[in-house]
Amino acid sequence: MTDLLRKCNYDIIFVPLYEGGHYQHDMTNFIVSRACIKSGTKSLLYECPEYNAFYSLKNTPGKILSLISKLIPFFEFNSPPSFIRNGNRLYLDMSDEELALKRHMLQLFVSQDVKGLLDLYGHKDSYQIYTDYDYSKPPFGYDGSIAEHVNSLKTIPVLRSFLWWIFGKTKTRHPDPDYMITKIKIDTEG
Repeated sequence: MTDLLRKCNYDIIFVPLYEGGHYQHDMTNFIVSRACIKSGTKSLLYECPEYNAFYSLKNTPGKILSLISKLIPFFEFNSPPSFIRNGNRLYLDMSDEELALKRHMLQLFVSQDVKGLLDLYGHKDSYQIYTDYDYSKPPFGYDGSIAEHVNSLKTIPVLRSFLWWIFGKTKTRHPDPDYMITKIKIDTEG
């Protein structure tokens, strides 16, 4: 990867945000960011949120409103992907026509849940300058989080279906067995 970065000398690179939503996205963030640092290239590295189990009234109010809107008949609100930390957010300046084209392209991705793609990604793209992480730790504090409380309530059979409908997937614990990035040994010498 470092050889590729040196050879191509990209001006800008976008990676998924390290957010705990999907371990392969987190692995991509790790591999590309380490390769950028190791290669010594001057590429600008940006990270984009996709999906995660981080819920906060303070930091992700749109995400909370999306959850509440499911309880209100004939009202739907879908928030764009949310960041899990405070930071400088950048938003792609898209015209209405460009946003319509993006939504049309998402509809052509038929191997996926098209409605889910439109709900989550049918917004202007957001990103931030790459932030270095301690990849040996989960991306956000799970203990005491809304996700932890939801997961404990999902063990109650009468609540399980309702909570899955409202929240969807929430991690069962961090680091969990498929959360492999926390098991990586980082070579700081080579």
